[in-house]
Amino acid sequence: MGKGCLSLRLFALFVIVSVLTAIDVITTNQIIFIGVGDEGNGIISLLMETFGGWWWVPKALASVVFVIVVDRMWERRAAKIAFGTVVAYYVIICSRHLLILSVAEELKRLCG
Repeated sequence: MGKGCLSLRLFALFVIVSVLTAIDVITTNQIIFIGVGDEGNGIISLLMETFGGWWWVPKALASVVFVIVVDRMWERRAAKIAFGTVVAYYVIICSRHLLILSVAEELKRLCG
């Protein structure tokens, strides 16, 4: 492909990170909204305080920058390790959020 074309790898990296970011943002907002948790990441908490309901925009932009950097450095082993680590972390966080949401009513009953 020419330099101006979007590579399949870049597209795949973008889709994977975008889906996980969307799940994280949606589930985080839902957990906070229903009152069964709050944001544990200090940086994200600061974004929430600063940008309100738009806190996810800088997070999404950082995700895009991460994908571009990883794609540009893909031939280096460190890029693959970084991408795998971020994806694994996101999967753990999203799974935790989905678990919390699946038992949210019971948590509210027990804690509230």
